[in-house]
Amino acid sequence: VLTMLPQEARQIEIADSKRFCDDLIGREIQGFAYPHGSFDAETQAAVRGVGVSFACSTKQQFVPKGYSEFFALPRLQAMNWTGEEFERILLQG
Repeated sequence: VLTMLPQEARQIEIADSKRFCDDLIGREIQGFAYPHGSFDAETQAAVRGVGVSFACSTKQQFVPKGYSEFFALPRLQAMNWTGEEFERILLQG
């Protein structure tokens, strides 16, 4: 859990993780998911500092229209839905 780490260790963990993912896929990643969904202002700043465009929490909801907190995005857990079920869920949001 990043928020439980001292600030310097948190920054190292975030930067090393991004670098690992960049190397793994052969290009720069654009997003970040907070481990266990836990974040605070210092964690958000550290994530912004590694150059990603957005970060996701584990808050279960659709992204509301006009939402501008790109480093605190909610998300939905994708289940083993049929195409029709997935479409219905997306239309509800």
